[in-house]
Parts: sequence; structure tokens; C-alpha cells
Amino acid sequence: MTQKDPSLRVIVLEAKERIGGRTLTVPIKTAGDQTEQFDLGGQWVSSSQTQIIQLLTELHLETYPQYNDGCKIGQAGNAMLHNYTCDFPNFGSIFTQYELNKFVTKVESLAQKVLLINPGRLQESKDLDMMTVETFLQKNLYTDTAREIVRTIIRNTFGMEASQLSALFFIAHVNGTQGFLNQFKTTSCGAKELRIKGGAQQITSCLAKKIGEKCILMSDPVERICHLSDRVHLTTEKKLEFSEVTKITFSPPLPLEHRCVLQHFSAGNLTTFVATYERPFWRDQGYSGQVISDGGIWTDYHSMVAPISSTFDATTESGSPALVGFLAAKKGVQWSSKNHARRRSAVLECLSQFFSGIWALNPLDYVEKNWCDELFVGGCPVQGITPGVMHWVHTLRSPHGRVHWAGTETATQWCGYMNGAVQAGQRAAIEVMYELRPQVLTVADISGVETHQAHNPEPEPVPHVFRWTLSLPLLLIGVGWIVYAIRSKYWFIGTGRIA
Repeated sequence: MTQKDPSLRVIVLEAKERIGGRTLTVPIKTAGDQTEQFDLGGQWVSSSQTQIIQLLTELHLETYPQYNDGCKIGQAGNAMLHNYTCDFPNFGSIFTQYELNKFVTKVESLAQKVLLINPGRLQESKDLDMMTVETFLQKNLYTDTAREIVRTIIRNTFGMEASQLSALFFIAHVNGTQGFLNQFKTTSCGAKELRIKGGAQQITSCLAKKIGEKCILMSDPVERICHLSDRVHLTTEKKLEFSEVTKITFSPPLPLEHRCVLQHFSAGNLTTFVATYERPFWRDQGYSGQVISDGGIWTDYHSMVAPISSTFDATTESGSPALVGFLAAKKGVQWSSKNHARRRSAVLECLSQFFSGIWALNPLDYVEKNWCDELFVGGCPVQGITPGVMHWVHTLRSPHGRVHWAGTETATQWCGYMNGAVQAGQRAAIEVMYELRPQVLTVADISGVETHQAHNPEPEPVPHVFRWTLSLPLLLIGVGWIVYAIRSKYWFIGTGRIA
């Protein structure tokens, strides 16, 4: 906003004691008795995420590629560990691999028709929004391994179980990430393609300097937002325990559709850990460091599944070896009840079994972050939507009087990612500028806002195929009977049984 008009003044009310939201960069011990910065929150960007890449360029922050050489490890449904090298964890029997390929093709075909900006347009949208992703899997996958692989990807992407998510939200989210495969890819255009040198939290630190630290009020959650005739009055309460939008009192109240959507949002459950090592031992053994696992049955943690959902090589650009991993969804919840020492021991034992090395049991340092304990965030990596309200999801972007919305969950591309946060912020800023200083906006700025604010159109009319597909067979049967009857009569007379 201040780039468009430097005379405008911006005040940021930050409910927490730190800036950064779902990004968090912390110092962790590394080889040589040194420390380096590692991410415990959002940490990847993609060359296909144009808004965040542009912002990184403006802030003079550099990226480096996610390490991807070597075999990846997959485990689903049983004790067996599989090695694979493709982008997608497509392992198991030939039939399982065939099913997974067919499933990905179907999801991406549906996703081409379902946009986050208007998910109700598809004729099947109503049915899809009345079912969970789990039901969708049961209808389209038949092998246990194929189902478990997709469930595990869902856990890692959303921090939720497939049984919690709207199938329509899932398919629209696939559209927003430009494909199902992109959500897990570590190669070109994938969601985990690039890392940020020095950590992702630098983005908000650099932006804070541009805004001016005096303009950012920390630990100041909003309690009430009241619309007056000529302005909006905000009341803050420093001792308020929660200030998510569902905990803020609005006067006048938010539209009912908007409130219904907010009530159906569910934060993901995710614990992130980083373990640093003297050497990248997994690379020495020919592994990329990437693991995807449903917990399996290959080890017994007192009737609990093994904790790790996925891991990746987190070695810094300067070469300090590390692995980052995630305890996601139900597993994250179960293991959050254990103490730190018990959880650490289980995680390191898992790494040891995955990479077949006792070196994994002895990291230089081990740090973890349970995002469900983060005040005013409540979970990671994204906010998912449960079934039944996707037809109203456009209301999340609709201004409420003088209040405009700019969270990553309101984005129409890469919703839930850092790129989504940037896109939503740019859109909300232009909306405000349109009200305050419309003369400084370009045609492209205004058309962009109108595109993002488009409401759900009515579903496309269904062609009257049904009546024809029903009538044509009956017509053919009728014609056939007439021909048969005439032929029978003709044969009887023509042959002259009389002759």
C-alpha cells in the first residue's frame, strides 16, 4: 500500500509476541560446535509460486534447491520398506501402481474444473462436498496399499486425516497447487522445490523493517471490531487468550454464510522436528533423506503407530547436515501426549530403522515444535474445510464493510502456503486502496481484485442426455419389433406356405 501511496499509514496489530505466523526459524547446533538457522515452520517455495518468488527477489533473499538425489523410502500398510526414485510415492504391486496412476489422473481431471474461487461450478460439486476424502478414496481405490499411500500424503499436506476433509475442498486445493503431484514434489514446480537461505522467517523480518517496527504493535490481540458511520473502531485486550477471527466480536455480525465456513475450518495437527548430524550419513548410503510413512506395524510403541509421517534432507546451503521430519494428523495428536524424551527416542529409532544406521540415534542436536501449542495459530500446516460449506467459501474473501481479509486460506492459488499468504495480502491491499486511493491503481490491479472476488456462479446446466439415452434404446427396440413383425408376415405370405 505504501508503495502505491507513501502518504498512507499502516498499523499492524500482532496478537503474538513474535512476528512470522506459521514460519519459525531457530538456531540449532551443528558440526564443529557451531549453530545455524533451521526452519520449524513453513520452509519451502516453488519456482511456480510467482508471488512469493517475486517478494523474495524484492527482499534480496536467495533460495537453493531441496536435495533430491538418491533413493526415497516409502512404507504403507505393513512392515515392508520400499525404495523408489520418482516424484510420487508410487510403490507396491503392479495393480497398486496402476490404481494410483488412475487415481491421480481422475483427481487432476476433476481439479481442472474446480477452482477455489468458485468450487460450486462443477455439477458433481454438491456430491463431492457431502463426502469426505476418505469416502472418495473408498470409491476410487481398491487396494489397501494405494489407499494408505494417499491417506499418508493427505496427512502430510493438511495435517488432517482423510476422514476429516471435504472431498470438494481437496480437489479445489489440488487445482490451487497446479496438480496433485505438486503437493509432494521436491523437483521443478513442486511445493518442496526450493529452500530459503537463512530461513523463511526472514521474510517477515524484512517486511517489518520496511513497514517500520514502531508501526507493529506486538502482543496486542483484537477483541472487538465495530463499524461506525465513518470509520471502524477496534478494541484490543492484551490479556485476551484467543484472537482468531471466530473469537472476535463483530458489530454488525459477519454474514451467516461466512460464519458457517469459519466454523467448518479445522486446523491441521503437526509437530516438526529437526535433527542435525556430523555427516549426511543418509547421502553416503545412497538415500535422498525423503521418507513417507503411515506408521505401519513394523515396530511396537505400546500399541501406538510409529511417529514419523515424512522426512526430508534439511542440510543448509552452507553444508550443515540435518533431517527435518513431521508427525502429522492423528499420529501427531497421539504422540503429543508423550513427554519430550519419549517422543525424541521414538523419532530417532524410526530414523535408524528407515536408514538402517545406528548413527541416526546420536544427533548433534534435536529440536521440535508442536504447532498445536502455538497461541493464535492452533495448528499447521494448513486450515482444512470439513464437508458441507464449500459453496460459500467465496465469502472468506468478501469484505465485511471496511474489514478486508488477507489470510493464506483466502488465496485462490497455493492456499495454505506462503505464496497464498502473499497473494491474499496483495489482493486485500488493492481492495483497500480502491476505497481510499482508486486513482493510484492500474486497470490490471482492479481487474485482479474483481477476479478474486467473483462469487460462485450457478452450476452449468446439465445437457438433456438422460432422456435421449433412455429413449434411444426403447426406440430401437420398437423399430426392431416392427421390422420383425413385418418380416414374419412377409415370409408367411411370400413363401406361400400355401405353395
